[in-house]
Amino acid sequence: MSEALDAWLSYIYSLHSREIDLGLERILAIGQSLAVATFSCPVIVVGGTNGKGSVLRLLECIYGAAGYRVAAYTSPHLLRFNERLRINDREVEDAVWVGAFETIEKARGCQSLSFFEFTTLAALWISQQVSLDVLLLEVGLGGRLDAVNIVDADLAIISTVDIDHTDWLGLDRETIGREKAGILRARRPGVCGDSAPPQSLLQTAKILAAPLYCFTQDFIYEKSNKEGYWRWLGPHTQYDFPRPALKLQNAATSVMAIELLQPRLPVTTEAMTLGIAQASLPGRFEVVHEVVNIIYDVAHNPQSAGYLAEQLRDYAIKQGKGGQMRAVFSALKDKEVDGILAPFVGMIDYWYTATLPVPRGLASVEILRHLQALGMKNCYNFGSIQEAFQRAMKEAGSKDTVIVFGSFYTVAIAKQSLQNRALVH
Repeated sequence: MSEALDAWLSYIYSLHSREIDLGLERILAIGQSLAVATFSCPVIVVGGTNGKGSVLRLLECIYGAAGYRVAAYTSPHLLRFNERLRINDREVEDAVWVGAFETIEKARGCQSLSFFEFTTLAALWISQQVSLDVLLLEVGLGGRLDAVNIVDADLAIISTVDIDHTDWLGLDRETIGREKAGILRARRPGVCGDSAPPQSLLQTAKILAAPLYCFTQDFIYEKSNKEGYWRWLGPHTQYDFPRPALKLQNAATSVMAIELLQPRLPVTTEAMTLGIAQASLPGRFEVVHEVVNIIYDVAHNPQSAGYLAEQLRDYAIKQGKGGQMRAVFSALKDKEVDGILAPFVGMIDYWYTATLPVPRGLASVEILRHLQALGMKNCYNFGSIQEAFQRAMKEAGSKDTVIVFGSFYTVAIAKQSLQNRALVH
């Protein structure tokens, strides 16, 4: 990262007193004055508790394989801020971000903006400067009051709805579903990848007369007759695709979105097949082969942790080599830690915990208490994620697997630690 971009990011962080501050009042007027809230190309907004990053990545790869010019805005980043905006599958360079920040700074005047609001405006401004066929926007938090929602979606996707971010979105699925439904627009289609969408989401779509296509009701996936393939069945057609690196439910949701926009953005079966096969995402059951196998996963709530546990069971069966599983884990204070850890009872042999170096980081002694209350054995506390990860790697045998999960921060720190060690050696 250049010194100029680093300085800008530090400055933007300092502008607003709250890390998360939902609401459209601050950003909407600036967005309209800069004319970054309206695009001539189709806009797809992707929200949801889990899977939204994967859905967006699948769409990006499919439209890219079809030859379209695609911008994809996503958050948070793992290692580099530049990961947040890709144009034609290339990260936007530092100098372009700096120019965008200068533009937003002039436009905002005395108006305070949160980090996400400021950077979202910059991403939209950059996207306006290039010729695009489709713009993909990932919601940061919730939907209704998220900064991304200043742009009207031609197609809105809600990947899943589950309990998370309760301090901001509500304590139950119905309340959270209502917040996420805020990205829907009147008489414009939506896709829901949740097998049991909350009534609040369905009611919002009905009020808006927005046709909502739901997983298991309007589209499904099943095993294909072809080895290594799966079958997508929609309202009017079906396809056989190679098994993706990302979750099948997310792939099925993405295909439904592609089908709905076929009149405006035609995509061949060949392009869909290629895009699905190419789509992968760092930190989503990312297997790295070192001296021992490492699995990075950003699972940070009960729903995503449950899916990670399922994947680990399948992985252990396929590996069939009898090694031990060692987990490096940390979490944020506002997470349902018991719900995240419970799926791993009887699965993880050793736990390595530490406090995340952020204000919202949950103290590792608290994590230990949760682990012990669940009957977990061999639980150890460290001064940092780096120390915990390094100890797990040091103690792991050649047949063992080290799993790193609990938050984006946890995965990012561990990945950076491994990179730094590689540079030293």
